[in-house]
Amino acid sequence: MIYRMALNIEENEGLTLNKIKLKYLSTKKDNYNNENHFYVIETKGFEDVVATVPEDFKVPWFNGKKNIILKVKSRWLKGNKKATVGGVGDISLKEYDYEGTKGYYVNDLAFK
Repeated sequence: MIYRMALNIEENEGLTLNKIKLKYLSTKKDNYNNENHFYVIETKGFEDVVATVPEDFKVPWFNGKKNIILKVKSRWLKGNKKATVGGVGDISLKEYDYEGTKGYYVNDLAFK
């Protein structure tokens, strides 16, 4: 199963998604002037990864018309990689609990 290969939970480190195939989609600024990059997750079986995350957690991906879309703030792109870089990446997620709302955000994205 893909989720065993892709999803690692490390103590005090949150989740790490390894070998996820991404394709750049677009970049938009939000109301707080943050630059957000959107990638199509092209890894087959990523739905199995989604199923392992508790339903009440907020996550940095959402269902598009045909694919799952990943949302990443520009400051979390590792190194000097540009938003339009695509390919296979490693994604680190950090867990948060803010006023009773729990979830994950991408705190690192590195392309290979």
